Amino acid sequence: MKSKKTKKLSTKQVKLLHISSKKKYLSCTKCGDDVEVDSETIAAKCYKCTLAMAPVSIKLTQKKERSKNPAGWRFMAEYVDAGGNVYYFGEVQANLKGTKEISDVEAIRKDQKKKREETKKKKVLRAKMKEERLTKQYAKKQKAKKKAETKKKKQFDKLNGKTK
Repeated sequence: MKSKKTKKLSTKQVKLLHISSKKKYLSCTKCGDDVEVDSETIAAKCYKCTLAMAPVSIKLTQKKERSKNPAGWRFMAEYVDAGGNVYYFGEVQANLKGTKEISDVEAIRKDQKKKREETKKKKVLRAKMKEERLTKQYAKKQKAKKKAETKKKKQFDKLNGKTK
């Protein structure tokens, strides 16, 4: 194993390394806590005082109201909202306003729910089929492994003179 070569630093490099390793601390101008700073810094504020200057507003999440439009209405070939606006793939067609029948949102939502349930069933079925396939493969491999072991054992016995 080769050992790593170490380089000898010049005196200038040693001085630069020594200067860069020194840490400078200043006290915060508001609260007095120590803050680590660069060597050229004159004054500093700690993170607590900085946050106090610009407080973070925390928004409480409210329960969202259900949209009047069904999920994915922007991707539908044709959708007419309650106001009579006609949308083709999410783009409003102003010249067709009020000319078409309003889309039945509840029926669309029922269809979407039905599709989601079917997708879940298919997913479970696929997982079950995969599990069955893997168990069959495992059983097949174990059988082949056992067969190979018995074959090796027979050959070993034959070579050592233990014939049956």
